[in-house]
Amino acid sequence: MNTANTTPRLTVTNLSTSFPTEDGLIRSVADVSFAIQPGKTTALVGESGSGKSVTSLTLMRLLPKTANAQVSGSASFVTREGKTLDLLQIGEREMRSLRGNQLSMIFQEPMTSLNPV
Repeated sequence: MNTANTTPRLTVTNLSTSFPTEDGLIRSVADVSFAIQPGKTTALVGESGSGKSVTSLTLMRLLPKTANAQVSGSASFVTREGKTLDLLQIGEREMRSLRGNQLSMIFQEPMTSLNPV
């Protein structure tokens, strides 16, 4: 059996994202874990405000710096070349080279996000 086809491209383990506010720390994402297999489509589904966008923005490292987000957990990503990287630990330059090339997200508004034009 070819293990390259069974090894997840992305394994997220115990991802948590919190934001400091005047009223204290707000935990937007709490201990989320999942894996995305190669060649499979994966969707994050949940109620409004459940943390779907914050989960994706955390993994893509696109949260505004001014948010002062506190992030914990790990996000192990296997590149096309077979290199394993923790998306939460790599440098910004390496992260930028992955975005759009090997990593992307479709934002919530499907009428504009999935428009083939």
